Formats: sequence, C-alpha cells, structure tokens
Amino acid sequence: MVYATQRNFDKAFPDLTYAINLNPKNASAWGARGLAYVYLGEKAKALYDFKQAINLEPNSPINAIAYYFIGTFENNNSYIEKAKILNPALIQRLSILQY
Repeated sequence: MVYATQRNFDKAFPDLTYAINLNPKNASAWGARGLAYVYLGEKAKALYDFKQAINLEPNSPINAIAYYFIGTFENNNSYIEKAKILNPALIQRLSILQY
C-alpha cells in the first residue's frame, strides 16, 4: 500500500487488490483502492469500494474520505455531514480540491 500513499495509483492496484483478497474485511484497503479510483476518474468503482469500507467500519475516522466522496458523487449531504463528524480537519482539506 506504499504506492497509494505516494499517489502512484496505477502501481497500487495490484497491492490493494491483493490485500482485499487476502482479507476482505480490511476496510482500509477498500478505502485506499476507492481513493485510487477517484484519482483515476473511475467514479463507479470508487463508490463501490468506498461503500465496502463503510459497511465494514462505519464509524472509523479513516472512512471520512469514503463518506465525503460518496456524498460528493451522489450529491448526498448526509454523507458529507457524517464525514465532517468523523474527521473534520481532513474533510476541510478535501473540500478545497476539485473532483
């Protein structure tokens, strides 16, 4: 998952997919792969992975990213509000980016 933290998302997919296959309950891997899909413009795939992450750990602060992007892509403010509750500083930083 080092590639994901370096924003080298093309190379991150095999590692993230391997991590998910090894442990399908790894919410962090689902969320990281969802973020990689966002950066590559694959919104439908990102939404799927983010929803998997949230189903596994709905109240994890790391899933604030998942809630934020689901809310943004689906125009659903309740998801964005949940993101702000879980991790307000992160969401403030994300909200200035354009996707």
